[in-house]
Amino acid sequence: MFQSWQEAGAQILDHEVRISASHYTESDEELIPTGKISPVADTVLDFTDFHLISERIFMDNPLLKVAKGYDHNYVIDPHSIQQPVAEARHILSGRRLQVFSDQPGIQLYTGNWLGGVHGKGVVYSDFAGLCLETQHFPDTPHHPGFPTTILIPGETFYSKSSYKIDTVKG
Repeated sequence: MFQSWQEAGAQILDHEVRISASHYTESDEELIPTGKISPVADTVLDFTDFHLISERIFMDNPLLKVAKGYDHNYVIDPHSIQQPVAEARHILSGRRLQVFSDQPGIQLYTGNWLGGVHGKGVVYSDFAGLCLETQHFPDTPHHPGFPTTILIPGETFYSKSSYKIDTVKG
């Protein structure tokens, strides 16, 4: 018998996120990138400091409504590979996820469309998980201003992303 993931209390709305990104790649109403890079300052997408997912996710804001939450590519600010580009933490349990990467972007997805998905012994609800996916910008071949993803025959592509999971005292 499947149990509701939400009934088990496993949502990410009480998690805090910080992303080292002062810009994001804009998308249209179908979540297709427009090619424009915009600042996150003074928007619901600003995670340059820690914010609870629940703090703004249900706001009546077009940036959130189109995706039913967060599903946005962030332009990672210049950094050292030794510094995390993003962090997610759960204050109550002390769990923390740190993301390190040399990629130019990171996608924050908050499980907006997980409702009804069957997992191991559970049926997930919306917001049952979050993703911090390091990447090049979506739809790069159609936007010359984005970092290139072209790989010429004979060249080698190498990238490194790592995830550190630990607990911290709050």
